[in-house]
Amino acid sequence: MQGQGNVALGLALLLAWTPVVLVVFRVFGRRNGTIFAVIGGYLLLPPTFLTFQGWSHPQYFGKKGAIGLALIVAMLVWDARRLFRFRPHPLDAPALGMVIWAVS
Repeated sequence: MQGQGNVALGLALLLAWTPVVLVVFRVFGRRNGTIFAVIGGYLLLPPTFLTFQGWSHPQYFGKKGAIGLALIVAMLVWDARRLFRFRPHPLDAPALGMVIWAVS
């Protein structure tokens, strides 16, 4: 684990971001919750990250991972119908390739 300041507190904040976003989604709705999750995550979460060994190189769980995890969980909890109604289009292939490339 690396970062600046109190690393344990920073890691606790990263892990607590998902429940905070779930509450915001419930209170303010999907659109405002998404805006809060992204902008608030970048402004409020500390620059701490957790390092663990991946397939070929170390993987990191930091601000971006906490924001993405919170959004995925909130989407599954509060708007799963819309998520499962999505039908991919060929123009979605470049975005999917970019996501797969970033994870590998």
